[in-house]
Amino acid sequence: MESAWSACQGSEVIIYTPLATFGYHIAEKLGVSCFFASVLPLTPTGMFGFLRFAQITKNPLKKLINYGSYLLVEFLHWQRYRQLLNHFRTETLKLPPLPYLGRRFRQNTPANVSRIPVLYGFSSHVIPKPRDWPAWVYVTGFWFIDQASEYEPPLELEDFLGRKQLPLCFGFGSMTMPNPEYLTHYIVEALKKTHQGGIILSGWGNVGRTVNIKDSLRVFVIKEVPHDWLFPQVPAVVHHGGASTTAAVLRAGTPSITVPFLQISQFGEKS
Repeated sequence: MESAWSACQGSEVIIYTPLATFGYHIAEKLGVSCFFASVLPLTPTGMFGFLRFAQITKNPLKKLINYGSYLLVEFLHWQRYRQLLNHFRTETLKLPPLPYLGRRFRQNTPANVSRIPVLYGFSSHVIPKPRDWPAWVYVTGFWFIDQASEYEPPLELEDFLGRKQLPLCFGFGSMTMPNPEYLTHYIVEALKKTHQGGIILSGWGNVGRTVNIKDSLRVFVIKEVPHDWLFPQVPAVVHHGGASTTAAVLRAGTPSITVPFLQISQFGEKS
């Protein structure tokens, strides 16, 4: 938060994400416009519950429950970080603390943070925009960083992709796990049983680090590869269902299998 406060000096606009909600407080102090940006729907709606956007309902009672789920999560999140953020407000920003129930219950909200535009980086074809969202909530479509044209793959990777039978791709992005060797073992065994080759994107979880030398002809392990370069070249992708990976798979038109993860850390939960 301290480094963000320093970095934002002189800014005209601040865009902050669910993992950087301190941007709201910095924008308030600087008196500049701000936007909230997310790749998951977090604005309260009766259409679907929190992180249950595949379960659309028209039942009036369920709509109330759905809407309330967002308010409950928002309250619990605020309680978790209330002391930390209020200390940041009072000590660093010299602002009054926010009330116990959160910023929705402020008596006097500064104009620049009273109605914050929301930008959602997903497609309305994947998650339809709820009709009960306010006018300042925008579904922009997926956000991509195109890297394929500038990427220079290692020769070993090109050789692996040049085989007669194209390899599958396994990647779990930012997901971490206590025993990545177990996941590596199951991937390798599945490839052996199906007589397939596979590319493992080791990512943050270091999956694939325990692949034996004798299995190196079947499995190629690399830290990361631009999705827009790799995904169109493989017959299928096994992934964790992360927002960016899912978007890249859909754009590539490549079949995929999702293996759900739940990661709990000091920054919150990510699935």
